[in-house]
Amino acid sequence: MSIWYFQPVTNHYQFAGSDPGAPWIIQTPLLHITSPSTFSAKTTGGTAITLKGIGFGDGATVKFGGTSATSVVVVDSNTITCVTPAHVFGPVSILVTNTDAGIDTRTDSFTYITPPVELQWRLERFNLKPRMESTA
Repeated sequence: MSIWYFQPVTNHYQFAGSDPGAPWIIQTPLLHITSPSTFSAKTTGGTAITLKGIGFGDGATVKFGGTSATSVVVVDSNTITCVTPAHVFGPVSILVTNTDAGIDTRTDSFTYITPPVELQWRLERFNLKPRMESTA
């Protein structure tokens, strides 16, 4: 387990392998989602996702737009794998909750798309334009 120390005088956290001495106070790592492995999935669900971050604890749960993910595995304190649930079209937030009540949300960081819209959505997201060529 990672050990973080909080310095109340300067209001800063510091990662340390050993006690840095007074006046630091030992704290558990802050829960924070930094990024999902992909930013979209089909509305039918079933997409395997890897979440990166810090402070993930054993037994953590994951929700996409309020719907629980399945097959949630906390690989380590920085990685969670899961499978997206079915959900209606549109942007959703990703919520991770630890068993110690730690919670973090990535607001509108994930979008459910319907299969015919997938290509158009990816083109728009990355500002790409389809290229048409004539064979005549």
